[in-house]
Amino acid sequence: MTGDDAADRPEIGGAELDVGGLVEDALAVTAAAARARGVAVAERVAPEVVRRRAGSLRQVLIDVLDDAIARTVNGTVTVRVDAAPGDEVLLAVVGGGPGEDGRTVEPDVTASRQQAAALGGRLWVEPASNGGRAVVIAVPLRPAGASAELEPPIDHDTLLARVGGDRRLAADLAAIFVAHHLEVVAPVRAAVASGDPVAISRAAHGARGAVAMICAARAMALCAAIEARAINPAACAPLVDRLDREVRRAAADLASHAASNT
Repeated sequence: MTGDDAADRPEIGGAELDVGGLVEDALAVTAAAARARGVAVAERVAPEVVRRRAGSLRQVLIDVLDDAIARTVNGTVTVRVDAAPGDEVLLAVVGGGPGEDGRTVEPDVTASRQQAAALGGRLWVEPASNGGRAVVIAVPLRPAGASAELEPPIDHDTLLARVGGDRRLAADLAAIFVAHHLEVVAPVRAAVASGDPVAISRAAHGARGAVAMICAARAMALCAAIEARAINPAACAPLVDRLDREVRRAAADLASHAASNT
């Protein structure tokens, strides 16, 4: 991962987070390695675990994904996220399969197992139906009935710092975004509908620049995920819907922030 990637990508700590977004983030980080090996990466996130307290899973998932991609030859790596009894989230990374020599390479999960244990979770390897291996990470979550606030869509402190503390300029940027926020997602949606990977990549990159201007980290991560999967328009379509919701949340937050500071 480059320094620029790290700067653009929101850190995931012990706060409430979007588990689906965590998967998208990890897929975006490993997209270049997957493309280089001709590996397709797919995901399936159960709706009941879209948003839960998952701790610092980001690096664990990236490491497991990197290992799966390295063990896969012109195949598919799949990430599945499901709820499990006992208030756990299960993240399964399925990859590998018989290599060019007919042998299945075992995953290297020693460090990842230790990281998962540090989160109070578990990690194990089990056979997969494709002849490869599934690395499963189980992490305890907040009780389902507990209240949980969504993380703010805008980091207002970072936005203010980015413009040198100039509150008027920050307010102007916010007003421009609020006035034109519906124009952010429209080109991305049109590009995905066209099925043109180049158009999708360009539109997602442009949208990412727009949301970066107002420090909307979650929206930035969604744009990056769409850009990384531009070669698979069908996989981008549900992300566009999520981006649309996040951009609307960002606009509402900016408008509310402006009203409270007048």
